[in-house]
Amino acid sequence: ADYLEHLRSQVVPLSPGRILGTDIDGDMVEKCRRNLERVGLGGVVAVKQVSIADFGRPEDLAQGSSVVICNPPYGQRLGALKGLEGTYEELGQLLKRCFAGDRAAFIVGEDAPHRCIGLKPSSSFPLRNGSIPCRLIQMDIYAPRPTDT
Repeated sequence: ADYLEHLRSQVVPLSPGRILGTDIDGDMVEKCRRNLERVGLGGVVAVKQVSIADFGRPEDLAQGSSVVICNPPYGQRLGALKGLEGTYEELGQLLKRCFAGDRAAFIVGEDAPHRCIGLKPSSSFPLRNGSIPCRLIQMDIYAPRPTDT
């Protein structure tokens, strides 16, 4: 019980503007907003509809202070892995262009083309998303080299 109290004393309340969620699918954005409201986090987590190509680093976010968390398509629900390479490459380019100096954590399907991100994972852990075998990969984000652009 003492340890649990110690852990509770270490909790830092979430402040608005610290967490931003995005999706290209407007229906998913609305679903996410409803779920956040239901659990009391509607005023804490901002959710926007935006594509990878249109997303950038929020202006008030200090370089080197962020963790970008992403759950990109696995190729399961979409029916095939074909075409995902471009999505993963685009994610990698976005990370290098806008989030150099930060860290990233991705949940990727076992067969998803995560190497196309172009960043070497510093760690990788097996997990499941429902019945789908996945990996949690963590990466340090570096600035793009001239050959990455």
